[in-house]
Amino acid sequence: HEVGKPLFRSAFYFKEALLQLTNNGPLNSILSTPLDVLLKLGTYKGFSEVSPIIQFTNFTSIQAILEEINGYSHIHVVDFDIGVGGHWSSFMQELAHRRGGANCSFKITAFVSHSSHHPLELHLTRENLSHFAADLNIPFEFNVLNLESVDPSALLALSSPNEAIAVNLPIGSVLNYQSIPGILRLIKQ
Repeated sequence: HEVGKPLFRSAFYFKEALLQLTNNGPLNSILSTPLDVLLKLGTYKGFSEVSPIIQFTNFTSIQAILEEINGYSHIHVVDFDIGVGGHWSSFMQELAHRRGGANCSFKITAFVSHSSHHPLELHLTRENLSHFAADLNIPFEFNVLNLESVDPSALLALSSPNEAIAVNLPIGSVLNYQSIPGILRLIKQ
């Protein structure tokens, strides 16, 4: 059950993720209520406190992106696995540290499946990241696009020519394997 100690909630969500993978697609919305969203966030926080896996994967992906965007002051990340967005807080902190926060901006375009992301979860992610960016004096923009109907023109409309674009597409983050060729074409554009 999804209520209880962090370890049991983690096990519940792990089981749900495995069910999604074995069914080759999303179940009926896993996060059907605001309470489900809050329990998921609590589970994620509890898991990240007891396991170094999340910190390690976040650190390595952030370092790889930072190395590639070195020298750019306007950064646009296209994220296919936004989760709760916590990994971008440490990215912004590193941006502010490296550039002194001056003349740098950060934009995230998150592709999400509306069957697996409750609007409250996306709202909380946006609010947390916006407040964190404001505290660091980094201009910040957060956009959400529907993963089920990937439209390259929508992404191009959100991009500007003077920004570095990085893509966060972890292995396994796309549950519908038929959509992978379309996503890869979008990334190449």
